[in-house]
Amino acid sequence: MKNLNIKEFLIKPYEYSNYLEIEKVSATETLFVLPCAFGGCKNLTDIYFGLDITRISNGAFENCVSLKDVWFAITDENKIIEIADDAFRGCKDITFHIFGSAIKNKYLNSYAKKHGFKVVSMI
Repeated sequence: MKNLNIKEFLIKPYEYSNYLEIEKVSATETLFVLPCAFGGCKNLTDIYFGLDITRISNGAFENCVSLKDVWFAITDENKIIEIADDAFRGCKDITFHIFGSAIKNKYLNSYAKKHGFKVVSMI
């Protein structure tokens, strides 16, 4: 299961935690990622969220030490995306990729700045 394609609106707590075989996740229809959903997925490198992502909860990607790229396919720079302060605890050198039309999204940019993550435009 190198690539996981999730079609649910809600990713439950601990649903995929500690799955070492997951490397990439596509969650294009997901609205909420609940606590510790992917915690400890040490080989996870990329996650792609669709237009509707709204909330990434506590420890959702905690200790995903290989996670480097988080893609947000949002197009609205005013879209509210709540990310818990510890959602990416234990992760370093993450880059948030955001569509050019939403590159100034204040929620994603302030979170990235606070945690030392990069933000780049993906078109």
